[in-house]
Amino acid sequence: MAANHPGHEYLPIMGLPEFRQTSARVIFGERSPLLSNPRLATLQTISGTGAVHVAAQFIKTFLDCNAKVYVSDPSWSNHRIMFEYSGFTVIDYPYYDNGTRAIRWNAFKDTLARADPGSVFVLHACAHNPTGCDLSQTQWEEVGRIMKDRQLVPILDSAYQGFATGDLDKDAWAVRYLTEQVGLPALVCQSFSKSMGLYGERVGALHIVLPENDDPQVIRNIESQLGWISRKEISTPGRYGATLAATVLGDAELYAQWKADLITMSTRISSMRVAVRNGLSQLDTPGNWDHVVSQIGMFSYTGLSKEQVAMLQVKHIYMLSNGRISVSGLNSRNVEYFCQSVSEVVRATF
Repeated sequence: MAANHPGHEYLPIMGLPEFRQTSARVIFGERSPLLSNPRLATLQTISGTGAVHVAAQFIKTFLDCNAKVYVSDPSWSNHRIMFEYSGFTVIDYPYYDNGTRAIRWNAFKDTLARADPGSVFVLHACAHNPTGCDLSQTQWEEVGRIMKDRQLVPILDSAYQGFATGDLDKDAWAVRYLTEQVGLPALVCQSFSKSMGLYGERVGALHIVLPENDDPQVIRNIESQLGWISRKEISTPGRYGATLAATVLGDAELYAQWKADLITMSTRISSMRVAVRNGLSQLDTPGNWDHVVSQIGMFSYTGLSKEQVAMLQVKHIYMLSNGRISVSGLNSRNVEYFCQSVSEVVRATF
């Protein structure tokens, strides 16, 4: 990049062509029928946030401005904000149970089954933010069946592909299953902020998956409208970060190195989860801490109470009042102190 600087000219309104092509291959897979038998309309966006925002504007303008939008309880705060700002009625769907520290599966499934046709469900593709609790493949299959039967519209937010398990294909399983196996039309929001460490470059994409056997002209029509939305929002997307991502994704050696780095990074986070669970268990800390390991990704809902969180601040350990931590903040030098402190606080309030 330093030797061949891309310059500072405007990109096309839809974004850098090489990035749009390679980003689609990452999320849908090299051999995806969505690519070989094109059913995708792709727009480069201002990271995942921009993708969700454009998705909201697209639904409001071209699908159903009165559609109900469901977001998980809890969810990334921007999900609710962006849809409410766009004028939608936003409803929480049951997702996480603080008592059991697990997914409220039956309640979530019942909400899907009762939703009006045309309702929009914002789903986390992997590494659910903020709970770290993901659906199993069997549960995703049930979600797909219900959504198809009820004619529901999924928005799949994929902010952590490769960051969850270190396996790009495994982390994209839900996206590929719902769009290819179930055949659901969908809006897929993609970010490279975490997986490439490009937080400040705002590199992302919105992929709209069309119904099966749709006319290729429809793709061009949809991309034209996506470009119109983006044009009035940001004019054109950023060049530098997209060129960085496209360079890595388009070069076999760099791509292999990136995938290896994802494994290194995700393995380190997983090892910290194991260290926390083992450390708390070895200290005979009251309660069961297996949920720390069963959760996935950057974040963990520890189950600590607001009172316990406040007590930990005295020990210079800081987290959100709901007990949520960023597991990536732990390392081999501080995890033992973290476990000792948590154990002391839990004992004092048990």
